[in-house]
Amino acid sequence: MTRQRCNFVVALALLVSRVAGAAAQPQPLDLQGWLELARSRAPALAAAAARVEEEAGRLTFARSSRGPRLEASLTYLRFEDAPAVALGALGEYSPLQENNYLARLSVTQPLYTFGRVTAGIETAEWSARAAESFHAQAEVELTAAVARAYDDVLL
Repeated sequence: MTRQRCNFVVALALLVSRVAGAAAQPQPLDLQGWLELARSRAPALAAAAARVEEEAGRLTFARSSRGPRLEASLTYLRFEDAPAVALGALGEYSPLQENNYLARLSVTQPLYTFGRVTAGIETAEWSARAAESFHAQAEVELTAAVARAYDDVLL
């Protein structure tokens, strides 16, 4: 009975491996499949997409120039031996404290920049449009190259 069980397990394992192997075999790709594969692996298309993201970030930065700017700083200064001035009968006076803290917070808002901010935003918008155009061009060129190669293989 154990021998029959062993044979059954081996037969079942062979059957499962054949079914899994048949499902794992690559299927021939059509033109759409090749286009998707090329788009996922094309470095020129990835570079163009990265450029679009970069220019979108620059546009956001340019638009932020219109808003207020907040700056904050905190400084700590410690004097071990602060110099003291002898004032005679009044004792000693030290103009420097042992522990000095300084906090600073400032808000600035451009009121009128003579068109500099607007020009920067317009430049960033045109650069973003150009990057999108280059991305579209790279995608069209890739599609044309894959279609030509696919057509050459079929002929």
